[in-house]
Amino acid sequence: MRVQVIRQFARVGLWLAVLAVSGQALAATMPAGFSVMPVSRPDGAAWNDAVGVTVSAANATYVWERAGRVWVVDAAHPHPRPLIDLSDEVGSVGELGLTGFALDPAFARTGYVYLFYSVDPGHLAHCRSPAVGAPVCSGTPPYGHLGTFAASTTRIVRYTLAKPSGSTDFRDATTVDRSSRRVLLGESVPGQATATGCVVTAAMHGAGSLAFGTDGTLLASCGDGSTDAVDDVGHSPATDAAGAVAGGLMAAADDIGAFRAQRIDSLSGKVLRLDPATGDGVASNPFFVAKAPRAARSRVWLLGLRNPERFTVRPNSGSPSPAVGLPGTLYIGDPGRDGAQALDVARTGRLNFGWPLYDGIDGNRLAGFTGSSATDSEVANPLFPATCANPTVPFSARLLDDTLHAPRWPNPCRAGTFLDATDGLFIRTRPALDWQGRSLARWSAFDAAGAPLALTLGERAVNGATVRGRLFGGSHSVGGAWTGSLGLPPALANLYVHADAGAGWIRGFRFDGNDNPIEVVDFIEGLGAVRGIAAAPAGDLYVVTSGATTAVHRVRYQAPATPPATAVQPAVAAPNALVGASPSATATPQLAASTLRPLAAAAVASPLNGGDIGAVTTAGTYAYDGTTFTLSGASADIYGGADAFQFDSTPLTGDGSITALIASDTAPNAWTKAGVMIRA
Repeated sequence: MRVQVIRQFARVGLWLAVLAVSGQALAATMPAGFSVMPVSRPDGAAWNDAVGVTVSAANATYVWERAGRVWVVDAAHPHPRPLIDLSDEVGSVGELGLTGFALDPAFARTGYVYLFYSVDPGHLAHCRSPAVGAPVCSGTPPYGHLGTFAASTTRIVRYTLAKPSGSTDFRDATTVDRSSRRVLLGESVPGQATATGCVVTAAMHGAGSLAFGTDGTLLASCGDGSTDAVDDVGHSPATDAAGAVAGGLMAAADDIGAFRAQRIDSLSGKVLRLDPATGDGVASNPFFVAKAPRAARSRVWLLGLRNPERFTVRPNSGSPSPAVGLPGTLYIGDPGRDGAQALDVARTGRLNFGWPLYDGIDGNRLAGFTGSSATDSEVANPLFPATCANPTVPFSARLLDDTLHAPRWPNPCRAGTFLDATDGLFIRTRPALDWQGRSLARWSAFDAAGAPLALTLGERAVNGATVRGRLFGGSHSVGGAWTGSLGLPPALANLYVHADAGAGWIRGFRFDGNDNPIEVVDFIEGLGAVRGIAAAPAGDLYVVTSGATTAVHRVRYQAPATPPATAVQPAVAAPNALVGASPSATATPQLAASTLRPLAAAAVASPLNGGDIGAVTTAGTYAYDGTTFTLSGASADIYGGADAFQFDSTPLTGDGSITALIASDTAPNAWTKAGVMIRA
């Protein structure tokens, strides 16, 4: 909780305090001037596993829940029903669910919304989803939600909203026209047993997110459809790959586990680039086949990704023409398996980020995958059958690590011979940055010989380049958003902000015009396990976090106000802050944090007095740095005669008044309190 004092004077002998009381509170720290406010679900109920948020050009906020519901948030005109509810169709076992949602670039005119989700296996078994129109189901509902996992697919659908009566556009629409459904990916194809989309063989690594390129193409990310339980190279009993093949969800050639991320003819482990009107691949895609625009290779834009849950497109990057093939620079969060958490940057298509042979910036291959003979028919071995027993080159031999030298791919069948460059051979694109543990943050560089190198923040490369910033760690790279310039301080304007769910931070990553990282800056710590971030045109950030429950937060910046000069009386001493903390209901309570910033007063004239009152179970803290009072404490409530809280006080002299503003509450508890206490 942060308390900002706007004007301050007090009578002789008065004791001034600010109180903040919370049960189990979450203490978030952020730069001065920022505040965090909760965003409530429009029907007044708690959020049910919210996973993402986006904001329209008109500053309307849309929040989606993993089970398949999308809500329009308008505090002034709350709409108590979801914009759309696909919970009967969405499979939400494990990490799966409705994970992607996007508004059309011309949303106000078209009313188009796009949803990306994993299909419930029960619904998939009983219902066919044609390219146009509602699903056609047989049997007795409910069709889905078996409660257990089975192989399935992912689906991208487009709906048109219902234009409000008397409106000339869709900006205020709060309902969807169900008859407008168009399936762009994962439709049921006549003559095929089931739908086609990004295959899902485990309760993870399914549908990712959606974003529009600068050129108006629709970008979608898919996980590798595999599992974390084993080094999955195919035919794994830890997955339902056998069910996926038997059900027609993938070809037998796709039963190669995580290596689907390397297979051009698979949608898994990729970023796809689609025509938003049809779902076809775009002609300027790197592997496009004109006679088969809906084939997997026609849709692939990037490959070699493990689980690209969230990504965003850098504003004002790329070309507005789809024919040019530059939809903009993608910033991708790709959580690592063996520790390294990645921030990938893709300026063009056909980039291969290396999974499952590589994980993070290191050039060390993953042992469980490097020795695999997994392959497909993409790259024929010219030495077969004279010298080589295998007619094709395995995936492990098709990928070279990042290098400044001209690439040469050794033929695995004969030392000293090399493969001719083809579409199926790649040089790995390393993450721009990665991090792991508590304080190991690195960036990609090269040594004097042109070999790939991992440098920690602050280390300088041989060409003089470096990435500034404090070392940090983490355990689950999520993704982020680009801030604008409106309503933000210069240090955080036009900055890419990225989250790590495991460490609970959001950091700013500054890149130059060529998308090279140059600095990492601290932004928000301790807000919780971040699941999604969106930047609003007005300058606010919206953040979705998870924990015991999920929450949606609005982060807003307000520049410190400068009071009228006549409001200041130099003889008046600055007030102090007090954070109350009665005993917590749990054995290990968290601390709620508060700051009070005097904006129009002299420095504190007398020493601060502080400490805990009552039988608190966790000691609080207080501090004053000459401009800001910061206090934290844990409590259940200040109530009755057995008060217990943390305080900080100092005497004031002179006549006057005091006005305080509660700028944010980082301890969302029903009994949280804040206020000013004056004692004579």
